[in-house]
Amino acid sequence: MQRDLLQNPRFAISAGARTGDTTTSAEIMAPTDKLLHPFRWQFVPTESARDKSIHWTWQAYDHTGKLVMQADRNFETRAECVEDAVSRGCPPEA
Repeated sequence: MQRDLLQNPRFAISAGARTGDTTTSAEIMAPTDKLLHPFRWQFVPTESARDKSIHWTWQAYDHTGKLVMQADRNFETRAECVEDAVSRGCPPEA
C-alpha cells in the first residue's frame, strides 16, 4: 500500500524522500500562504444615544475568537473606519 502511495503523483514528494536520501522538511511540506493576524475584522455601527447618529468602530479577533485589537475612537463614516483599520493591518478587501 505504501508503495502505491509513493508511485501516485498526487502523493509524490521529492525523489530523495522516496529513495531514503536526506531531505529537508521544506521539500516535503506544502507551500504556505502568508498568514494575516488577526484573522477576523469586524466593522460595527453604533448609534449615539444623544442625537441618534450612526458612528463606526472596528474590532479585530484572532483565530480563537479573542479580541486582540480595536479602534481607539469612533468614526463618522464607514470609509474612515475602514481606512484606519487598513492602516493597522486589516486587508484592504475586508
